[in-house]
Amino acid sequence: MTDDDSRRYDVGVLVKAIDVIEALVGTNGLGLTELASAAGVSRGSVFRIATTLEGRGWLSKHPDSKKYYIGEQFLALLSRLDSRVDLVSLAQPAMTRLRDQFGETVNLGRLAGGTVEYVHIVESEHGLRMASKPGARDPLHSTAMGKALLARLSDDTVEALFPPDARERRTSRTITTLNGLLAEMERVREAGWAEDAEENEIGSRCIAVAISGIDGNPVAALSISGPTARIDDALAAQIAESLRESAAKLEESLGAGLMQTAVGAL
Repeated sequence: MTDDDSRRYDVGVLVKAIDVIEALVGTNGLGLTELASAAGVSRGSVFRIATTLEGRGWLSKHPDSKKYYIGEQFLALLSRLDSRVDLVSLAQPAMTRLRDQFGETVNLGRLAGGTVEYVHIVESEHGLRMASKPGARDPLHSTAMGKALLARLSDDTVEALFPPDARERRTSRTITTLNGLLAEMERVREAGWAEDAEENEIGSRCIAVAISGIDGNPVAALSISGPTARIDDALAAQIAESLRESAAKLEESLGAGLMQTAVGAL
């Protein structure tokens, strides 16, 4: 089929919707006028498209700034999009190596419906260990994996994913305020890794890093968890460095940033 043939079958509103989504990739949010200009679509059309996409969770809109962002549902779908790569199979050798190196449970999780979902787990061989099950979910704000994923997003997107009714206090150490979480996001971005020190479960400590997909957005998080009695600050720092190295290799295999580079060249 030639380019002329392909364009003959274009669905106009769908083409415009794709233009709107592509215009938002790699930005920190755009207002309606900015988005219309970036997408090359009329303001009225962008309003109708964005409202529809927002209703399906593909876009989100900040209640105060009125800026649009890539939405939670779209981010969740991205973690499942690349059918050519089985992330679990790709991560398995690294997860086993990390478990053997530190002796603690290694987790792979992804953003799912405002929570972090456990995708794959390589359990510690210790009798006393931290363990979950694939398919189980935990809050984003109280877990290391959740915070690692959130830190790769804009503050406005973090706020959209952290409404007042989602601010459950799991322990006395759980962050339950927006300002507290945003301050934590700054620390995570600066350090390059996230930590849950008894914020989700008393007696548990977890260190995590995010993994970016082909569009530059976070598609998964990798973590190591264990009892606080076995993971002191020195070991936590070692774990963080090893996790960062493993995540970087996984991102390279996934072709992280490839889509973002291609969109930027349009």
